[in-house]
Amino acid sequence: MKASVDPSPVPEEQAVPKAALSSPEPVLVGVVRRPYGQGGEVRVDELSDYPQRFAPGAAITIAGAAFVIARSRRVKRVRVLKLEGIDTREAAAALANRDIHVDAAELQPLPEGVYYHYDLIGMAVETAGGAELGEVTEIVATGANDVIVIQGEGGEVLAPLIADVVKRVDTAARRLVIDPPPGLL
Repeated sequence: MKASVDPSPVPEEQAVPKAALSSPEPVLVGVVRRPYGQGGEVRVDELSDYPQRFAPGAAITIAGAAFVIARSRRVKRVRVLKLEGIDTREAAAALANRDIHVDAAELQPLPEGVYYHYDLIGMAVETAGGAELGEVTEIVATGANDVIVIQGEGGEVLAPLIADVVKRVDTAARRLVIDPPPGLL
């Protein structure tokens, strides 16, 4: 799940300070895939839209251990990191397939009407007509736009996370109001 901004802003009913929306847990920003070369570098899948997230000097957590990024570079379309204290291919291999997290306090402020995925997870969802659908359990990045997964008594509903569908985000009440297109429900 991508912990980043939604590229399709949706209207917000009421402004709430970002501190009130802070995730109590670290936020996923990438995944270590495998070692790169012999010197302790690792290939990383980036799950953050913030380009400076993996800049040298940045603090990250992998498998509960804190690391500082010593070097960061792009090789074709892949991010390659050198972490302080990881100096061998074997040490880098021990981090393979592990999630990379940052503290929520390190996230960048977002423009009004744009949310981090964790802000929306757990919100109740209802239609513009007042029908309760359930709650957001997941957000799936599809390439074109993100999709919210709604679990409720009627089963699972997938809805595009775009302004034409999501009509209101009430962060204070933890509620999304959607106007589903015909055939969605």
